Amino acid sequence: MKKLLTLYVLALTSSAVGIYDVEPTLNEEQIKLYDECIKENNAKSCENYLDTRNYDKDGYLSLKESLEVAFKGCDELKNAYSCHMVANYYDEGYPPNKFIQDNKEKSYEYKLKACEIDKDFCWFVGMHYSHKYTKTKDKKDKKQALKYYKIACDNGYEYSCEKYKRIK
Repeated sequence: MKKLLTLYVLALTSSAVGIYDVEPTLNEEQIKLYDECIKENNAKSCENYLDTRNYDKDGYLSLKESLEVAFKGCDELKNAYSCHMVANYYDEGYPPNKFIQDNKEKSYEYKLKACEIDKDFCWFVGMHYSHKYTKTKDKKDKKQALKYYKIACDNGYEYSCEKYKRIK
């Protein structure tokens, strides 16, 4: 009985320290940015929190707090990068988040929202139509891709200019 109890306690302890499945945790900077975004309605803090170049995107972006920051930043605070991240959450497999279902229509809706807020993000809408055109060869998709690439290009986003020239 003592051995069984010891094994049970050991199993609980091992599980508690995360031997099998460790949930990522936020560091101090992320906690600060989260609080500034959610509690102080600071759109730039939402963007900085979600910036995938600064953090492990497979870890912290899978947290429900990250999803909360993305929606708050986009829907309430009108931050284009946050809208872009919401669109990514709806895209299949990126980032890994178990709190939201893949939904291409919702992804497109949030890409368009990001474009309306900041014209640089229109290239993502252009890319959406460019991928559709590759699959369907429908001239309407090509026309839409060119339209959105041009908007971002005219706004000074060089990469979009290159994409525009490539498919024209």
